[in-house]
Amino acid sequence: MVAVRLTFYDGVGTIGGNKILLEDLEQATNVFLDFGTSFGKRGLYFEEYLKPRSVAGLLDLLEMELLPPLRGIYREDLVVTPQVWDRVAASPLGRELSLNGVLLSHAHVDHSGYISFLRPDIPIFASTMTALIARAMQDSSPADFEREVAYLSQRELTGDLLRSGRSARQRPFVWLDAASIPPELMAFWHKNPAKTKSWDPCTPATCASMARKANSPGSSPKRPEPLNPSSCSARVPGRAERSASPRRWCWLRLWL
Repeated sequence: MVAVRLTFYDGVGTIGGNKILLEDLEQATNVFLDFGTSFGKRGLYFEEYLKPRSVAGLLDLLEMELLPPLRGIYREDLVVTPQVWDRVAASPLGRELSLNGVLLSHAHVDHSGYISFLRPDIPIFASTMTALIARAMQDSSPADFEREVAYLSQRELTGDLLRSGRSARQRPFVWLDAASIPPELMAFWHKNPAKTKSWDPCTPATCASMARKANSPGSSPKRPEPLNPSSCSARVPGRAERSASPRRWCWLRLWL
């Protein structure tokens, strides 16, 4: 029996748009490697002045097959009608999935953009630099429901259409390459992006707790701290080798 399975929902034969599902069948652990926007596929239906309708939530994106047909991983506040799941069920690849997290390689939109549509309790594992760049990119861009990577604006159903609500929520990023974060960076990360909205920040302790909960139903195992070098067989090459707190490829296994 194959213990590990890879499913390439996007990013094959194209640049970006990576959505690669890694499933550990023995441990019942499911992780996406990136969850990006496929500009090539998106360009078949939309352009600069013709975008997916935010008032329709997930509908356009699932209909145009820009999102994997997987029930259970997407934001409930973007569901206009339960019939949207009929489209998922009708797909030959459609199924229900419990997602333990996203391993984000870097902040480019073709690798990170469609994290916007994932449930806000799904942890995002990334380097500190990747998280901060994602936040800076979102802060400096016009409000767009296709660009809600670092934080999201809760939607409310008004009649048959979705409207932006009065609350914003930070996504649970887990930073694993730094023993401590300078206060000025934490202040930037937790700053309310919209003064007119209530703000639900995700503190490091809260993010870590959410990550453990997502990956260990019914229990909260303690994170190995610090990482034991003997438990890792390979290091991240380059500058990370010289870091005081070197990143190791095994961190995801230790967390999950």
